Amino acid sequence: MKAKSHSRKKLNKNQLVDHAANYIINWTKQELKKFNTQPVVIQTGDYEFLVGKYRIKGISKKCWSVHVHDQLQHDFTCKANAILYSLCETNCDFDAAKDLLELDNQIGKLETDLEQYKHTLALTKDKFKTELYFHRYLHTKYQYQSLNEILKKTLKSAKYTKFGKQPL
Repeated sequence: MKAKSHSRKKLNKNQLVDHAANYIINWTKQELKKFNTQPVVIQTGDYEFLVGKYRIKGISKKCWSVHVHDQLQHDFTCKANAILYSLCETNCDFDAAKDLLELDNQIGKLETDLEQYKHTLALTKDKFKTELYFHRYLHTKYQYQSLNEILKKTLKSAKYTKFGKQPL
């Protein structure tokens, strides 16, 4: 009889632990749902953030993906760009979000072009092609630097934007 009562106590302890764990999980989900429409940045992991209904996941140092309801929305080249985009979308500032997305896409394309030109310059032995790719590389680098300056100014000015609830 002692064996049965001991196993019942053990079973009750396991049930209590399971019940407590389920309660904590459900409570956490309910609390996170409250922030679904508010522009609050919550870090949920080393490379993961929640901003309203947007989940930002770090794929690599140069790739951050933004998901809405587990569907990929966009990829960004920088964590700050992804977070600011999500804040703008949550705050219904769609024009700023669109501009930031276009700027980030252009910078990503230019980064890819720069890598390609570097690789081609290293392999090319023809003097004419070397000169051609060198000038393309310089032109792309200037474009990249100017867009990067615009992006830095955008990110700095975002510090002064109120993302809280706006009066109607």
